[in-house]
Amino acid sequence: MAARHEPELFSSFVQAVAVCDELQQRENAALRAQVHDLTELLAGCDLCGLRDPHLMAVRDRAFRRDLASDQELLQLYRFERQQQQETLQPAMLEAPTAPAFQESTLVEENGACPPPLQPEGEALPHRVEALEAAVARLQSQLEAARLPMSEQRRPAPADMSQQQVDDAADESPSPPREVSGGDDTHQRAEAERLVVQEELCAIQEHCERATRTLREQLTAAQTSPDEQRERIAALEATVARLMTRNEALRREYGRYKAMVNQFTSFAEQ
Repeated sequence: MAARHEPELFSSFVQAVAVCDELQQRENAALRAQVHDLTELLAGCDLCGLRDPHLMAVRDRAFRRDLASDQELLQLYRFERQQQQETLQPAMLEAPTAPAFQESTLVEENGACPPPLQPEGEALPHRVEALEAAVARLQSQLEAARLPMSEQRRPAPADMSQQQVDDAADESPSPPREVSGGDDTHQRAEAERLVVQEELCAIQEHCERATRTLREQLTAAQTSPDEQRERIAALEATVARLMTRNEALRREYGRYKAMVNQFTSFAEQ
């Protein structure tokens, strides 16, 4: 995301918008022509038994028209336009004096893209703060995911601390095991829970290290804009990996919870 300058991104965004609008106009024109042809065909009633040369030509033209290629290309440009808009809109809203915002104003006034401006590092602290907030949200999500795992089977009162919840979960009695297969299932579920809990702890430590790195980036404001962009790109990649890992852990926890529920039902039988 930080590899390209904002003016280049905005110029590419404007070009994608122009191509997208042109494709939409072509698609609308083709659809209007299709509706016109089908309307004429309906007047003929019997499409297979047409004898009029004009209606036969209209029928053949209607069924030969293909919009698939334009639709695929339009979908591609729409996706690119959406990605560029998601990249540019936060920067334009947070920094109204940023180069991208100034270029958008000039484009609206003059109708053409100005030459690329020199990149500035004024908006970089805002991006670092946004990344720090994203890491903080990941930490809170991981902490919320750890709470139900520590509670296990018995819900804890609202006034109990996290340490008391963990102690109560450790002291909770195991369900009766009448069959040897239940012991194996319980051991596998317990091992799965320990593995997921260790992975959550590792992810939380990784988040804390990323937060410390972000704070160090804020104190290193005297560095060059290129170095700041490289560090921000690395931090953005770290946050993306953490979000992916968090989603994977949530799926693993769902599997673990389903296994525990199955074991509980089996033990109660």
